[in-house]
Parts: sequence; structure tokens; C-alpha cells
Amino acid sequence: MDNKIVSTTYVPLDPPYQIIKYSRDIAMQIGTLIVTIQKEGNESGLGYKIETHSHPVVSYENKFKAKPNHQLSSYNFLEGAVWNNVEVKDVTTICLSNAKLPWQEYIDFLWRDIGRSRAVQPMIPAIWSLDKLCGGVEPPIAQHYIIKLVKDAITIDGKPRPLIRSRQDDIYALLAPFTDREKTWEHLAFQFTNYVYALCSRIKQPQAFTISYETDEEDFRDLVKTMNSFPVCTDPLNNPISFGYNFLKSKEKESR
Repeated sequence: MDNKIVSTTYVPLDPPYQIIKYSRDIAMQIGTLIVTIQKEGNESGLGYKIETHSHPVVSYENKFKAKPNHQLSSYNFLEGAVWNNVEVKDVTTICLSNAKLPWQEYIDFLWRDIGRSRAVQPMIPAIWSLDKLCGGVEPPIAQHYIIKLVKDAITIDGKPRPLIRSRQDDIYALLAPFTDREKTWEHLAFQFTNYVYALCSRIKQPQAFTISYETDEEDFRDLVKTMNSFPVCTDPLNNPISFGYNFLKSKEKESR
């Protein structure tokens, strides 16, 4: 007997909806598509067996956040899109659609996502998806922070790959392969630039938001010295000329 689809059932969900992530896609799950497949019999002697698959049905924006008396051509709702290659068991739930995440909860999500996806850098731009789908992310308190860089490693294809990272509860989630200095700096420069863009319109006292860097690792001391010498790393919200990723790379090369 050939496998065949017996039924498909759409199950709408009730708000507050889950904000979910798979790979680099983030969306609001508004329902579930359940597909039932009849397959050949199993060892128990039955002539058939039933297999079910549950796929998220999503929207890429939250229509309840739209302005009621404005045209909507600037929005990208795509309400009812089916993640047909993904099952609900495979997604990461970030938060609910009525949530406003504290900054440290957002950083905690970045670390959990790294652990689940085995990525080698945090998905910082997720913050803009959360702005569209839920209450967004609350900025951190404007004060001085210390980020401590430590060693880590990830195993890829059976080979350990050294990493440099910040601590779990630091104000930034920083993670980069620690191979040669230039490659490491490219990864970190990209992350610094993304954090600046994410925070520049959120913190009301930018002059009070400052960061310094430290490490106990001898291998990282030159890198930490470089980071402590760049305003975009230490005083990120008061140096608009330093926002650009290419600018940051070029200034690092000049410092060698």
C-alpha cells in the first residue's frame, strides 16, 4: 500500500500567540496544520498505521500593532503562511505576542538560540522582528558595564573549534571563532555594529551607557586592548561616525 494523505486539519490558536523561530525565520504562530498520513501496516499485524505531522501556520507581523486608520502597504503580514518543511517540535519559542522582553531576557534568548542552532555568532537582528511581532525589547539601564571575554569551543565534524565569548549574563552576547586575529575581529566588529543600531534609538541617556572589556586569557589581551581603545565598543551611542562595520574594520587595521 502506498503512503497517502488521509486528511489535513487546520487548528487555529488563541492569543496571546507564540513568537517562534526556525533557522533564521521568526514569526508569530497563529495556527497549526495537522497532516495525517496512512502508511503500510506495522509488525503488530495491523493492515495500516497512521502518522501525523504538525506544521506551524504563521504571520510575519502582528496586525494588532498596525495603526487602524493608516494604509497598510508598508506592512508584510503574510498571514496564514505555512512552514511546510518545519514541524512544531522543531521550532524555538521566544516569547508570547503580548510580551515585552527585558534586555537580559533577550540576551538569554540569544544564548539559548546559539546552543540550539550551534551557531558561531548571535542572531542580534532578531530584535527588529520582536518589535514587529510583540511588545519588543526593553533597553538596558544606562550605566557602565564590564564584559569579560572567556574561552569556549564547539565541535564541528568531530573537530574542536576554539571560540571567544562573553559571559552568559554580560550586557552583550558576543561569540566568535578564535582562529586568526583578523577573522575574529571581523565577527566581533559586525556584532558591535548590530548592537549599536539596536540600542541607539532605545536608550534615553546614551552618555551614561558605557562598556569596558577584560579577560583572564593571555591569548585575548591584545584583542581586549583593541576593544577598549575604540569608542564604538566602549561608548557606543555617542559616536555616530563609528557606526559603520567597514569603518570599524579599517580603524582596527590602522591600530596594528
